[in-house]
Amino acid sequence: MNIEKKDRNRELFIEAAERLFQKWGIHKTTLEEIAKEAGKGKSSIYYYFPSKEAVIEAVIMTQGDRITRRV
Repeated sequence: MNIEKKDRNRELFIEAAERLFQKWGIHKTTLEEIAKEAGKGKSSIYYYFPSKEAVIEAVIMTQGDRITRRV
């Protein structure tokens, strides 16, 4: 898998997680739901993130980067 596709897939998971966290909250959202929202299989999310906590951390880092760029 090339780097650009790998990065894009990771971004898809992060974007999907952000949407679901906003809609259902962090505790009610599952990795399976995030994968489905991203249009990917459940097992593929584990290629990019070893746990739900890693997804949460990636979402927080992405949001922090956005804030930093705005300032």
